[in-house]
Amino acid sequence: MRFFAKFIRGKIFAGLFALFSFGSIFYVSDRMGKFFQSICGHSFRWVISGILVVLMGYMLLYIRSKKEMKETRSSYETCSVALCFLLYLILLLWVYDLWDLIFQINHDQFYVIPIIGSVVLTFYGFLHAKKIYLKEYDIPFKNFKENKRVVLLSDIHVGTFVDIAQLKKIVSRVNQLKADMVIIAGDLFDVEAFAYCDKEMIAQVLRELEPRGLFLRF
Repeated sequence: MRFFAKFIRGKIFAGLFALFSFGSIFYVSDRMGKFFQSICGHSFRWVISGILVVLMGYMLLYIRSKKEMKETRSSYETCSVALCFLLYLILLLWVYDLWDLIFQINHDQFYVIPIIGSVVLTFYGFLHAKKIYLKEYDIPFKNFKENKRVVLLSDIHVGTFVDIAQLKKIVSRVNQLKADMVIIAGDLFDVEAFAYCDKEMIAQVLRELEPRGLFLRF
């Protein structure tokens, strides 16, 4: 795990990721160009390529920037959704091209299928991120003489798509469980969003947790 963590932070992985990203731009542009060519007679390949280059370039500059970019938060969120759509589109285009290779479909207008599938998956993912999931486990502890209810919160990622209203819903759901302890296991903030988060408001919301004991670990 340490080797993998070091690898994904290294220059080799960054180079491979850059090659994959730009390769994906031209791959998507080519496939979408064929689709538009089949339905309206114009491919728009270079227009699509330009839009994707600007989109990825903006996201890269945003993430690399050490400045507080509170005023561009909405743009960042919009681009994040667009990149999620792009990732789903790449995967579904691979599946479609493999299917086309095997069964010789040869109808470029059918590229609409990966497009619709990507829209559906992106929309579902956005809704999925807003849903609070609860899993219950029975874990034996030798040092406890009586049963304890422990709530573990993980990967909340406040800042980008999880706002204060969503955090209040999480706190309310936890309080309904009447926990003896609440443990926050980590990733409370989005890394890029930490600079512009209202940390005082977040702390105030977290103080509304009502266990008998509160344990924080970051």
